[in-house]
Amino acid sequence: MDIEALFADRDGAREDVGLDGVHVEDAGATVLRYPSPDFPPPPVLHLRVPVGWLAVPVPEAVVSVRRPEPVDGFHPNVLVRVRRTPTHGAVAEHLRRLAALDDGPAGMEVLADEVRTDGPTPARALKVRFPGPDGLTLIARHLMVYVPATERVAHLVCVVGTWCGGDDGATAVEVESVVGSLRVLAPAA
Repeated sequence: MDIEALFADRDGAREDVGLDGVHVEDAGATVLRYPSPDFPPPPVLHLRVPVGWLAVPVPEAVVSVRRPEPVDGFHPNVLVRVRRTPTHGAVAEHLRRLAALDDGPAGMEVLADEVRTDGPTPARALKVRFPGPDGLTLIARHLMVYVPATERVAHLVCVVGTWCGGDDGATAVEVESVVGSLRVLAPAA
């Protein structure tokens, strides 16, 4: 594939690909830009990860890390995903609906569920237990943060840390510490 051809107009001249978000009319078609007010970039994220943890590629995750050695046959891990969503006035209900448990694994049990909308960034904290591979019981801590980006668009940042339920507690503290270290900065306007 010719990359230059992707950025050339029909006459072969290179099209301006500035990221100013302005919609350009071109022979009856609207050219949309990313990022732009219609398609804002995801927020900037920060996580504190223990020394030695490994970055691992996971589809649709913007960040994914795991402990290098397994604990009870399972590698504790943390994934971060970002979803674009319409802004919503009833943020608490929106967080519950966007992170519905209906599509969770069979046998999943909710251990804790809390929605907070009183802070600067509305969030939902959820802890579940579910059957994992090879008969293991896994625990997952979810943190979902609602980040308004524009008047019509918000991002839902989802951090999930998972560890083996048979752990002595040290791994749980380590994984929950990583999940709790999330810091989200809204994208620059």
